[in-house]
Amino acid sequence: MGFYFLFQDGIMGTFVEISEVLLKGIEEMVEEGYFNDRTEAVNRAVEEMLQRYKLGKLRMKGKREGV
Repeated sequence: MGFYFLFQDGIMGTFVEISEVLLKGIEEMVEEGYFNDRTEAVNRAVEEMLQRYKLGKLRMKGKREGV
């Protein structure tokens, strides 16, 4: 079972379907004060994922170039 949320960044938004287990984890972190709301938690997770992706690309580029 999943849940839909509308995350807004300015005017733009998107729907995200997540599992009940992930939702419960996010809710727990919000309740414990790690994040102000679910949107902040999901935004932080996506930002961290994108940072790891970009870092991985740089590392791969460095290996190809012998750095």
